[in-house]
Amino acid sequence: MAEGLLETEGLTRRFGALAAVDGVSLSIERGTVHAIIGPNGAGKSTLLNLLSGELLATSGRVRFRGKDVTRAPPDVLSRMGIGRSYQTANVFPELTCAECVWLAAHSRVPAPSWRGDDPEAAVRGEAALRACGLAGRRLSRAFELSYGEQRQLEIAMMLATDPELLLVDEPLAGLGHDEARRVLALLREVARERTLVLIEHDMDAVFAVAQTVTVLVNGRLLETGPPGAIRESPRVREAYLGEEEP
Repeated sequence: MAEGLLETEGLTRRFGALAAVDGVSLSIERGTVHAIIGPNGAGKSTLLNLLSGELLATSGRVRFRGKDVTRAPPDVLSRMGIGRSYQTANVFPELTCAECVWLAAHSRVPAPSWRGDDPEAAVRGEAALRACGLAGRRLSRAFELSYGEQRQLEIAMMLATDPELLLVDEPLAGLGHDEARRVLALLREVARERTLVLIEHDMDAVFAVAQTVTVLVNGRLLETGPPGAIRESPRVREAYLGEEEP
């Protein structure tokens, strides 16, 4: 089997006696959207925190591009090519959209020039705004944006760091129908050139964009497979959708 871009082996995180993530082994294939679903409290966000270095594993391993990164901090993983978004939009409210992506892009400059004269970073930031449909809002402050636009800005900030892998946590949460549709279309476009790990409660969105779906229940991996198989799985219906076999 080909090596995945990101792999976990027996990944576990305990909080006292509680195993929020319990022995999870995954392989995230390059160029795919891999969705993580499960009921509230299943350990999804904890898993993302482990993959992004915001939490340290109690046991188990994480490998990125074949390299052991189990204990790597977030800034190191970010420079290696892992981007992360959060359940609520994580932007700089008082800064303009252009300034937000400028800061993100300059985090990749080896010897940052805070005068803003690095042409490559500037180009990358402006390209990220255009890709996320915010070129016309570049001088608007982030707090002036709608919540959906703030989600777009957060994705633009990730793209400005030129990541290979995006860890996206509930990007449609709190959005109305039109904004959710716009952000979902953006994620589809982003996924053309990058790998996404997606946590999302909107099952229609998950089954529309993901090539692989993993189901977590009580911190443990219940099942992994293509969306059609997960949708039809009796175990998933019982554990996640609350349905029982006839």
